[in-house]
Amino acid sequence: MEDGENELFSKLDEKIKEGNELIGKLQNFMSIPGVGKLQKRIEKEIKFLLKFKQKPAGLKIEHLQCSNLLHLSAIVQALMEASKPCTVLKTVTNADGKKVVIDIITDEGFQWIKVIARSPQALERLSGGDQAYGQRSLIDQANEYILATKSNIHHFKPPSLVFLFHSGVPENAVAKLSAMGIIVQGEIVPTSINEDDTTDESDDNDDEISDENIFCQRKAGNNYDVDYSTLNLDITAMIAYVSAVSNGYANYVFEEKILTQQAAWERQRPVKPILDELFHNKQLITCQSAMDDFMTILETLGGEGEKIRAKELTLRIKVIPDQISDKVQKLKTGGKVRERSKVIFGTGDYLKVVTVSANSGFSRAAQSQNITLAVISHESRALTESKMKTATKIAATP
Repeated sequence: MEDGENELFSKLDEKIKEGNELIGKLQNFMSIPGVGKLQKRIEKEIKFLLKFKQKPAGLKIEHLQCSNLLHLSAIVQALMEASKPCTVLKTVTNADGKKVVIDIITDEGFQWIKVIARSPQALERLSGGDQAYGQRSLIDQANEYILATKSNIHHFKPPSLVFLFHSGVPENAVAKLSAMGIIVQGEIVPTSINEDDTTDESDDNDDEISDENIFCQRKAGNNYDVDYSTLNLDITAMIAYVSAVSNGYANYVFEEKILTQQAAWERQRPVKPILDELFHNKQLITCQSAMDDFMTILETLGGEGEKIRAKELTLRIKVIPDQISDKVQKLKTGGKVRERSKVIFGTGDYLKVVTVSANSGFSRAAQSQNITLAVISHESRALTESKMKTATKIAATP
């Protein structure tokens, strides 16, 4: 084997090793939706490269230069450095039906990151419109992503958009993208279009579209630059707030398995302090249907202490008529999508008010129908006071 071939196969081994190392780095992030898909893409690249170990005669330098591992490696690095990543490789649709892939969604849905691994020289040509026929310019891509943010608002605001340049970004591209409202991250390099760029590796996976339904919800207890002066309460939020288990009576083992589980959750992650902080100095509203059903459930299952707390809570809540937004009205009823929930969430959406709820099933079902709702989620708690009579009290955790 000649020296050139030895060098080529040495680079092949390095690429395969790099891919395996990327998979290792992902193991701490497997709970994040979409990371499994990212791992499969890396495995696909490794599998392609491994074929040349069995059939070395077919290996060419182009196979290594065109590998997607550079882009995938850039996504992994960005994921490791991201603030509160919650979704990877999420497919969204623009108003015109065009699908784009968001590499990483962070800050629990409030920020999108597009990772770009192309060389500054290739980007210079793309940002200047000097691209091959049928190839989108950098500005074309930017416009597509901006349109996508406007079509996929999060808590009634378009997510902020970050273009993260892994290999550097030419200064003229920074100026153009910044003028469009895009946050640009990466090393800024002087503008130059004279260097040869024949070894540029691909970083554009937008054509690899998945119909996987994944999304981010904001968790109760975090603060963002969003107007939460008014909150729409779901029945589940009102129940969790007044429940005995979330008001000092979590040290019980109940006959009902689900109540025992909720008590254990409460001992580990108390819900009431989170809701108290969330409700502080807020205008609390709920629709008439939600209040009617809450009072019915309370009368049927609630204990005396829970009823007292409910009376105090309802004095703080403004009950408004049922009003359902057009987009929620379009949801197909069935499974987790019930008419009552459509009214409650639809009222919040109609008024452009975030809904506080433990009903994550409805949110996911709505997302599966391409309808994203503004929700602050919390863990579920049931009314438990009447069940304490047959429960076993346990020692409080020190």
